[in-house]
Amino acid sequence: MRMTAKYVAQLAATITVFGLSCSVAAAADDSKNDWPGWRGKNRDALTSEKGLLKDWPKGGPKLLWSFEAAGFGYGQPAIVGDELFILGKDDDGEFIKKLNLDGKEIGRGKLDSGKNKYETGWGGGPRSTPIIDGDQIFALSSDGRVVCLDRSSLNEKWSKSLVDDFGGKTPYWGYAESPLVDGDKVVVTPGRKNCVVALNKNSGDVVWKSTGVEDNAAYSSLVTMTVSGKKMYVTQTDKRLIGVDAETGKVLWKFGEMPRKIAVIPTPIVSGSRVYATAGYDAGCECVDIEGSGDSFEAKKVYVNRNMSNHHGGVILLDGYIYGHSGKSNGNPWVCQKLADGSVASKLDGRKVGKGSIAYADGRFYLYEEKIGGSCVLAEASPSGWTEHGKFQLPKNSSLERGTKGSGLVWSHPIVVGGRLYLRDLDLLYCYDVKAN
Repeated sequence: MRMTAKYVAQLAATITVFGLSCSVAAAADDSKNDWPGWRGKNRDALTSEKGLLKDWPKGGPKLLWSFEAAGFGYGQPAIVGDELFILGKDDDGEFIKKLNLDGKEIGRGKLDSGKNKYETGWGGGPRSTPIIDGDQIFALSSDGRVVCLDRSSLNEKWSKSLVDDFGGKTPYWGYAESPLVDGDKVVVTPGRKNCVVALNKNSGDVVWKSTGVEDNAAYSSLVTMTVSGKKMYVTQTDKRLIGVDAETGKVLWKFGEMPRKIAVIPTPIVSGSRVYATAGYDAGCECVDIEGSGDSFEAKKVYVNRNMSNHHGGVILLDGYIYGHSGKSNGNPWVCQKLADGSVASKLDGRKVGKGSIAYADGRFYLYEEKIGGSCVLAEASPSGWTEHGKFQLPKNSSLERGTKGSGLVWSHPIVVGGRLYLRDLDLLYCYDVKAN
């Protein structure tokens, strides 16, 4: 087993050096059924998990349990082994909770400093997903407090403020980024002068502060890529795409022809040396190829168009095509878009399945509608079309329970891991059995 694991790791590393997209190592690890942070192991919302239902019965899959004290928040849970972690807010402030996989709370830790007065826009509360790294957890509060917690006790080990320590500016709707852990670093985006910073994950000490761009932080999360042997971190700021040297913090390239407006949220997609980004409010999408070597790189435009304008539900790259919900200019459809040239291959009428977030597992997409009521749809999608294979509605809705109107839209992305589907609606967390019999 050791020889095999070592060989797989070496193979994955070798392929990465040549700038190709590779998930060999992650696929070899999928038997653990872990979802350690935002959008899974590779931040791409993909899993190689098999043996799931291809069609849902009337009324949807079996509900295993529900948890009604997740607190106000929009982030995904993170799951490793038999433990689940989720961020939320109640009258005592922002927190992280630990659950077992039977849905029972087994721990709680403090996330904010007790001075967090951030309430602007959609009720406050954390918007991000924690990341589990060995015996440590890293999380970000809505006002920009990065916290390292002990996984067992949930006691704080260290913290930094993106505003007070690095001069960042809290975005209008709060910090929503999910921290990235890479080796011995945790990387986050304060914005402004120190647009991106890398911290030692064990101490919180500064490793580097980025140079070469002073944009404000958006709501997007960092991903990694390697081109010509150079590892870099890629994200969307409020103005553009940027690529930051993973070792020094130097901005290696930037590109921003897409007219970013109001809120820039989706995580970029990396495929080899290609980077794809999209944003809502009719901003559209843009795609670039990263070329160069050493410390000299440039982003060469492949296309910029409005065939995809994803607000915040995320997009998924599968077999050379981008899948996700698009915005108003083209009729609010779910779109299958060819990564190579940006053309639309197929659509699903947005009147049949409304705007929402997306996940993928075992040949099916899971579409989680944002509208109050929270319907989830199982769909088969390809360049040739979209086919529904089941639909159900959440048994209870947080907005209706709270008596709110706009603030209860369902914005947390679905997770499929360990044969289970996890759906969050603010305070509520549902767990469904989606294993095939």
